[in-house]
Amino acid sequence: MRKKRVVIFDDEPLVLNLLENLFMELGYEVFSFSAPKLCPIYEEDVSSCMQESPCADIVISDIDMPRMNGLELIENQKLRGCKLEARNKAVISGFLKDEYKDKIKELGCHYFHKPFELSEILAWVNECEKRINLEEPLGTQPEE
Repeated sequence: MRKKRVVIFDDEPLVLNLLENLFMELGYEVFSFSAPKLCPIYEEDVSSCMQESPCADIVISDIDMPRMNGLELIENQKLRGCKLEARNKAVISGFLKDEYKDKIKELGCHYFHKPFELSEILAWVNECEKRINLEEPLGTQPEE
């Protein structure tokens, strides 16, 4: 049986470290980056995700990022066949534009407002874990 895996994208070191530590305490294999460079959909104009399995069990992304915001990333992943279901993806931001609210509902991902309470994250993680099958292999280990 494998460990649960989370991938976190946030350019704020404080938030990144907080989430890294939280997930490590929960027993996750943690991959964290200041930008979602490891996702081929972010880096290249690919027509579809080439992975046969999801890259992670949970993905958390800041909304405000260079080149492509967190919601655009999740939308592009959905359009190109990302294997991780949207309910196990979340975006975080200190300010949520009105147009983002509808996009979050449409995509089916979760939203956390900075500053967030760790109890909010933990409640969402508990829901995500109900959908995680540790018998299923994950795709290629993320690398930066």
